[in-house]
Amino acid sequence: MMETNTSFANGAAQANALGAIAESYDVLHNLATLSQARQVSDVVAGTRNSALHALFQAAEIALLNLVRLSNRATRALQEDDLQRATEVMRWVHGFHLIMRRLGDVPKQIHLMCRDTAATRKIGIAESPAMAEFLTATDALELQVSRFFDERAAARGGRGMTQTVGLGRHTDLDYALLNLARSSAHEMVYWEANLNEVEVELDERDFDQFVASGLLGKAVMESQLQAETCYTEFVALHQVPEILSCEANDHIDHAVRDIRAGRYSQATERLLVAGALLPAMVQSQQVMGDCLSANDYHIFRDNLGPASGMHSLSIRYHMLRDLFTSLWGELETHFSGSGFASLEAAVEHVDLGRHENAHNWQLHNLLNAAFRLYDLIEAWRHEHLHMPRNCLGGGGTKSMIGVPDGLLTVKRMREGANALASLNRLHRARGVVAGPGAGGGVLSRHVGRAESLDQRLLRATGAFTRDQFPHVQEKETCPFSRKDPARRP
Repeated sequence: MMETNTSFANGAAQANALGAIAESYDVLHNLATLSQARQVSDVVAGTRNSALHALFQAAEIALLNLVRLSNRATRALQEDDLQRATEVMRWVHGFHLIMRRLGDVPKQIHLMCRDTAATRKIGIAESPAMAEFLTATDALELQVSRFFDERAAARGGRGMTQTVGLGRHTDLDYALLNLARSSAHEMVYWEANLNEVEVELDERDFDQFVASGLLGKAVMESQLQAETCYTEFVALHQVPEILSCEANDHIDHAVRDIRAGRYSQATERLLVAGALLPAMVQSQQVMGDCLSANDYHIFRDNLGPASGMHSLSIRYHMLRDLFTSLWGELETHFSGSGFASLEAAVEHVDLGRHENAHNWQLHNLLNAAFRLYDLIEAWRHEHLHMPRNCLGGGGTKSMIGVPDGLLTVKRMREGANALASLNRLHRARGVVAGPGAGGGVLSRHVGRAESLDQRLLRATGAFTRDQFPHVQEKETCPFSRKDPARRP
């Protein structure tokens, strides 16, 4: 591993051979620029329009990364590096899957909360990055065709016809073509779903509404001096940051609506928040599928104290403050509804959901809250996969000196699932919050000391500790919150 200096004494920025070492999570992911892009667009928070605004901003980040990755794959093929090109195409396909999830949102928003205030229709075709992406895609497709034609003609390799006819997924040449074909399949779908979207633009154009220039800056500044997966790592945090900030506003308003007895409004807000979260979950899945331990270790030192932390928006506002407020408000409401118990009140609403409009509203409100919880739980589950794959177990410290990074993430999840109001409402509906106590036969199978999964965790952890002895020597320096709790 390269020698590094990760001290930030006297506020001096540090660097290694690859480039800057991030001073904080916010600096690493350019959250100040993302915040500026959100504010300069001047949309009213927690509205239909702000949800679509966040959607297109997240899509812009993903699209800009698709441009960069497509160009990288083209260069790899020009240099006759099939392995590197195939690795990059895995990332290309991963970002297309994120765009697919984002493309699911506009129709959901339209059907949930139609609004006559929308002034015109916009589409992803108006994005400045779209023209760049089309150019990059043309160049990549041309290079792929040229690469296979030249192999067949000059080097005796399989041409495209033989590769697609005889290839297997374990063959690099077939994997490359299959990823290219799957990416084309996805892009047609997400483009159609991200066009003809009704928004309130006033006098602005697409660029002004989305703040494309600032988002481009947020992506371009996330570069090191060598070709690594660092920028992809950052992008897969930036997309969730944009979406979580927006979802938080809707959850905040939903809590206030429940308190005021505006049940249909609260339900709609929770559904809008839930519509934004699948792309967050997908971002974590792409990280788990595409980022190897070796990829991560190359730039791990450049993460500095940002590794092992998470943002105020996700870690505290979404997963703690608003999470606690929402479930506490729901419990308070149903406990004070005149029934002998919380269970009786919830059962009355659920079983009598078709008897009157009031019960139907409350039943749907609970369903929206439970759906949101399931999505957050899915994000937490996927969020565990990165440290499993890249850090391993057995006491592998995070960059802030947390004794066991993987165990810490697990305990955060367990702590959230232990929330009393969450569990009481789940029990009242006859279900369990989070994984069942003790897990099932497969959990016990995977958790055995001799299982392959546990061997992989130990092997990954041992290698990581050997590669980063300076991290293992760190004292614990946990993230301390400075902002007040976000309690509606």
